[in-house]
Amino acid sequence: MIRFVCQTIYLLCFAALFFTGCLALASGKAGGGQVDDFADENLRALIWHLGGWLSPVGTDSAGRFLRSVALKGPDGADTLKLTMVFKEALDSWPMALEVSCRAPKVDIQSKNDLTELITLSDARPFGRENLSGHNGRKELLADCLSAFASQLGQGPWLEPLYFVPIEPGLFLAETSARFGPRLGSKDIIIFKASPDYFRLSPYHESEKDQWRDSPATIRLWAQRLPKALLIINAGQYYPDRSYMGILRREGLNLSAKPHRSWMGYVVQDKIESLESFKQQSDEQSTENDSIASDWRLIDLDTMASGAGPEEYATVIQSYMVLDQFGRVRVQKTDRLASRSALAIDQDGDIWIVLAPGALSLGDLALLLSHMPVVSAMGLDGGLETQVALKGLEPKFWLGSHTNNILGNFMTKDFPPSLPAVIALERLP
Repeated sequence: MIRFVCQTIYLLCFAALFFTGCLALASGKAGGGQVDDFADENLRALIWHLGGWLSPVGTDSAGRFLRSVALKGPDGADTLKLTMVFKEALDSWPMALEVSCRAPKVDIQSKNDLTELITLSDARPFGRENLSGHNGRKELLADCLSAFASQLGQGPWLEPLYFVPIEPGLFLAETSARFGPRLGSKDIIIFKASPDYFRLSPYHESEKDQWRDSPATIRLWAQRLPKALLIINAGQYYPDRSYMGILRREGLNLSAKPHRSWMGYVVQDKIESLESFKQQSDEQSTENDSIASDWRLIDLDTMASGAGPEEYATVIQSYMVLDQFGRVRVQKTDRLASRSALAIDQDGDIWIVLAPGALSLGDLALLLSHMPVVSAMGLDGGLETQVALKGLEPKFWLGSHTNNILGNFMTKDFPPSLPAVIALERLP
């Protein structure tokens, strides 16, 4: 009875916050939206995209926070430089900017096309009366920012990937993103696992009474699952802690109701193949037999034929981030949070990707598009971004950036409990 009353109060509070959040979104005050601060949408998109390349460089004399990026020439001097000014350390949108870039210049005597290094300064509202330098031309500012974005995009989007073997079939790469994380750590942690050695197994706290009565962070989940070598948070969940979408492990339905808007399914073990294998194993009574995981990422939006998720014994549903055609499948918003994802590469290996810093889903999709993966599916983000690597010296990676239901960005250093996790388990 007490649990029912607590759950009812929790749901009522959640509903009230959700309603308030909807009103804030409707009024344009949530999520850091700055549509009215830009002369046009193209300029807004350019400034937002370039913000993903910046790194903190300190504060100015007024105590405002500076983030900058520069491209250097052969002599080591800056040929292109962009600095953005932020009022608060956790702001995602700048209040002012200064860009130095090369613009075309015609030599009247020789009639040769030359370039000159110019500097433009601007402040909110961008592209309007605060624009200074070269007659305050908005078109020139947009051209400079566009050229800057093009130059940056031609270079590496993250530092080189060096995969270190942890054990047969499992590798770890710890690198840094040049694009993406706007606040906090720029670290990117990637695990690559082979289906010849491992299987993915989702778990939910509803499976056991003691699990449901004692909500667990990733550290406790690591103790609960002795067979797991690696554990990561699963997808998103509802206020009652039930999973959003289908979640199934070896035929056991942990959540049977599909999410209608989410097209991504990481699946393994076709039901027919698994049942045939189990029957053969029972008849031969051997302990060393195993079946490869044959996992794949099904995208219902692009799937023309083949087995659907209903034909697999293990299913993890969530939203697509990047599809096989390289298309970004998430909305490009300014909501920042820590992120996690599952991806598949050309060899059929699965990538478990973790970004502890704060980046948008659009940033995550663009970053994944510059990794050697075919497609990717997002998992839960924010403070729920949690990974545990077990072994003689266990390691934990935790997200620390999130948005609350009102769209307000927050940073915290303690993880919440996870209703569901995905375990990487060795094949028998």
